[in-house]
Amino acid sequence: MKSPSLVLILSALVVAGCARSPRDSAEQRLRKVDPARLRAEAAVLYKNLFASEAATYTVIKSSAWPATFRAIEPLQVGAYRDGFALATHRDAGVESGLYVLPAQMDVVPVSKGRARFDRVADGIYWYSFQP
Repeated sequence: MKSPSLVLILSALVVAGCARSPRDSAEQRLRKVDPARLRAEAAVLYKNLFASEAATYTVIKSSAWPATFRAIEPLQVGAYRDGFALATHRDAGVESGLYVLPAQMDVVPVSKGRARFDRVADGIYWYSFQP
């Protein structure tokens, strides 16, 4: 018969092994889509969104998300002048997820202030916005 403490330790190890960081989870979602196609669809959405508007930030309704965005399963998609923030995690005022530059856009997001960016793939970054 197993001791109760051994069962608790084994259970804790199983739970810890199943827990993923928000970034690991977002990168797993990214593997569901072709990054080049994700960026191409982002380019079309970007062109349609900013061709006539002067806005610097817009929340995109889920009905307007391209298929690759939907495959990532974001909580929200925000459009900025230099790319799209696909929020996959929110906790205690911190938002994080994948930042997608539209295809043919070569601007590299710069970490500064409350924003942090770390390259995941060509034109795709892990981001976090701190309060």
